[in-house]
Amino acid sequence: MRYSLFTCFGIFCGFYLYKKEFSIFGKSWEKYLSLAMGIFLIIFSHLSGVRSGLLAFYVIVGLAVLYFIIKEKRIALGLSIAGGTIMLIVCMVLFSPRVQQKIKTTFEDLETFDDKHEANFNSLHNRVVSYEVGMKVWEKGKWFGVGSGNLEREVYIIFSKYYDHIFLPKRIMPHSQYIYYGAAYGIIGLCLFLFSFYYPLFTSHNYKNSLFGIHYIIISISFLVEATLETQLGSLFCFVFIFFPLYFLGNNEIKVSSSTQKELSN
Repeated sequence: MRYSLFTCFGIFCGFYLYKKEFSIFGKSWEKYLSLAMGIFLIIFSHLSGVRSGLLAFYVIVGLAVLYFIIKEKRIALGLSIAGGTIMLIVCMVLFSPRVQQKIKTTFEDLETFDDKHEANFNSLHNRVVSYEVGMKVWEKGKWFGVGSGNLEREVYIIFSKYYDHIFLPKRIMPHSQYIYYGAAYGIIGLCLFLFSFYYPLFTSHNYKNSLFGIHYIIISISFLVEATLETQLGSLFCFVFIFFPLYFLGNNEIKVSSSTQKELSN
């Protein structure tokens, strides 16, 4: 799943570099290479068929369409992106066996929710059970949580009490960063995390930098379906692409004129 998020971010990095006409060797063709890599990653992400990466991609595209139509009044561009996206979806549904299989599997997964034992064989159902378990643990320590050191033990207690039909290897930790931190640290801890995590996005209007904002959107979506920060790879992806841009934006804030700052933030 995490690689699908990397791919999604890579797509928009390619388009961003194309828009900025980025080049290493000063050649005009280099920006088209960035565009080609972005398009390749779009195709690759659909062929891989990982739902979280595709969800992040289409959420960002939808927000981009709304931005161009409502904010910038570039209706033709917004509608063109929307039309191209619809054509992409239709082509992938009609011609990609991987996407067809993923859609079929998703609907089959949803149909099994009435049978509690299917959570042992169904990844989507099992994920939903992990949310339910996480919420029950959260209820034990509504304001301050049960503590990160006790979380795993409390999760297994809830599984044993309410979900004893789930096989031991399938008794997973909450697959949502928000629920994970809510259960571990309670409402107060979760609020502190949200404030500290999203503060860099809004301070100094950093959200105006499109690539920085896109990274935050991808990470926020991943938090809904994965405890991203509980893995080394997820933490690296999250914080490397927050701290480096912050350093860049901070230096430009001091060294360049206000007009250049505005241009850099677009």
